[in-house]
Amino acid sequence: MNRRNKITKTHQQGGTPSKKELTIYGEKIEYYKGQLPHPDILDRLEIISPGITKELLHLVKEQTIHRIDIESKTVDSNVANSKKGLWFGFILALILILGSLYIILSGMPIIGSVFGGVTIVSLVYLFTRTSKLRLMELERKKDEYMKN
Repeated sequence: MNRRNKITKTHQQGGTPSKKELTIYGEKIEYYKGQLPHPDILDRLEIISPGITKELLHLVKEQTIHRIDIESKTVDSNVANSKKGLWFGFILALILILGSLYIILSGMPIIGSVFGGVTIVSLVYLFTRTSKLRLMELERKKDEYMKN
């Protein structure tokens, strides 16, 4: 017979009830993500240093404005570079096609046709490949955004 059984018997016989202890352990985990600390932390910081919350809000606002400005400039730059690339590509394609037309009119129709055909096939490949790369990049960014 072990001690637990004895306590149970004593309790059942009308003796003094035994004192039982119950210990419960708990854990609370909070996850917070953002530019500012958790509101509870902000409250504690405000007690330590009055006015700190206002300063932090001002800094976050300035940082957000700065980030938006940088992103806007980056997008504008990318659009300008894309336009330049399209114009240079158009001019190059026009020169190559006019060159193939000149070769054909100079009495070499087979060479001129091959030259023009290679130019057109290269342009089609370039535009389809670029479109596919853009779609893949958008999908990657979408997946990255969804993870965060």
